[in-house]
Amino acid sequence: MKVKIIMVLGIILILTSCSYSSPNMVRFNGNKYKLKSNDSNGRLYSREFGSISAGESYDLIIREKDDRIIIIYNYREYIIDGDKNNFSVIYPNNVEISSEFKQGVITVSGDVRRILDYPPIDEFRFFLSNQGGRFDGSQLLFGIVLFILGVISIVSPETTWFLNRGWMYKKAEPSELYLTLVKIGGVIGCIAGIIFLFSSCSSS
Repeated sequence: MKVKIIMVLGIILILTSCSYSSPNMVRFNGNKYKLKSNDSNGRLYSREFGSISAGESYDLIIREKDDRIIIIYNYREYIIDGDKNNFSVIYPNNVEISSEFKQGVITVSGDVRRILDYPPIDEFRFFLSNQGGRFDGSQLLFGIVLFILGVISIVSPETTWFLNRGWMYKKAEPSELYLTLVKIGGVIGCIAGIIFLFSSCSSS
């Protein structure tokens, strides 16, 4: 019963930490937008604050497809791939600009002279920094497995010993030292699982 309770609490922690939250307000290119609708066509934001020129759109549309974020701003499409520290943007004129933040230094790659009529790359970094968490499914699964194995090792080290070695012997019992080491390993496994869990989420 104790094992089940701990596992349930752990799974709740996992699901909570990696839930994606759609922000109700976003800022982009000097304007502030408020969420108007959210459906299969994407999230529609309406301008709340800022200035636009005549003929420009008051709305901002955000979509997600194949782990990419698509921003439709002023009737033009911008495709973002990556996270705030390492991402690229394909501009409406098919120019791709990349940005990498490493050891306190931002490196921008691409012909920035060809995007002077579009939002600068820094606007997309700021945008990504304020988005909800996105997760890596493989790391999430690995974290869940490590966490569950760690819990079993802590609560029932005899079970871990049996699955590892005990099934090979008849009427054999593990030593207290072995059980203690298994519990320590379980604690390490739980910690590693939680680390993988949170690293699977690229949060703001």
